[in-house]
Amino acid sequence: MKRFFRILLVFALMLTLAACNKEAGFPEVNDNDKVDLTYDDVLDEFDGVAIDNQVLKIDLDADIEAEGLNVSLDGSAHFGSGAVMLNLKLAGDMPEGNLDGEATIYANNTGLYFNGAVDIDAEGMKMSIEGKYKLDDMVDGFFDEDIDLNEFLELDFTEMFADEQFKKLVEEYEGLTFYKNGNKFQLKLIVTNELLLANKELLLELLDMGEPTDGQEIDLEFVLTIEDKKLTALGVRLDLTDPTEDLKVSLTLTANVVSEMPEFPTDLEEYEPFDMMSLFMEE
Repeated sequence: MKRFFRILLVFALMLTLAACNKEAGFPEVNDNDKVDLTYDDVLDEFDGVAIDNQVLKIDLDADIEAEGLNVSLDGSAHFGSGAVMLNLKLAGDMPEGNLDGEATIYANNTGLYFNGAVDIDAEGMKMSIEGKYKLDDMVDGFFDEDIDLNEFLELDFTEMFADEQFKKLVEEYEGLTFYKNGNKFQLKLIVTNELLLANKELLLELLDMGEPTDGQEIDLEFVLTIEDKKLTALGVRLDLTDPTEDLKVSLTLTANVVSEMPEFPTDLEEYEPFDMMSLFMEE
């Protein structure tokens, strides 16, 4: 079960990109579809579930404050069987510096391409990249064959949830609810301070958290949508404040299956070879 939450974290870190999905939005549940399920019922619902090999679109909206770091991230990512497109926008302050930038990154079997401008000034080191560049060897061979998203992400929901920890969650935790309507199945998990304090032994291990501290506030919502045994949408909302760590995080992440990859630019052949030394600005 913890592996499932690690995959969510990988999504967030890989894509520390952001903006909640403008097309499909955060997956919502209908209270009229709420059902009571046993642990075995839930395993049956997840048995054989996979991601449809179309295009996985992930969006994230994040604001992070921690010990001198104050960063906002905004963007989106499309993952297809033979291509990836990332759109990023980030701005903020770091200890002894700042960062600012906006860029689009394209990757396919011809190379990795960058179009944008990013400036980083931190602890006396300045780096800058602006323009259109190609980085050939960064993805050498990676897209030579079509990528199966299920194999790439190592998704096996039956294996993820077939443990005592998840069984306890299904049987004991009031913040985990299920919804069914025809061939559509949804799981919703919420964690608040009140629920965390009432279920510490169960939730602290699941979320890989330490004991709650004075002033800590958490508000987590996670929704997973499955239709016809296909994962079609996922959403995570998190607001976390921990004064003892000088930490404040607010993020919304969504993942949705869409039918098409956005079109790549027609001028990729004109992108210049990338020179690593061009990152460093002269004083």
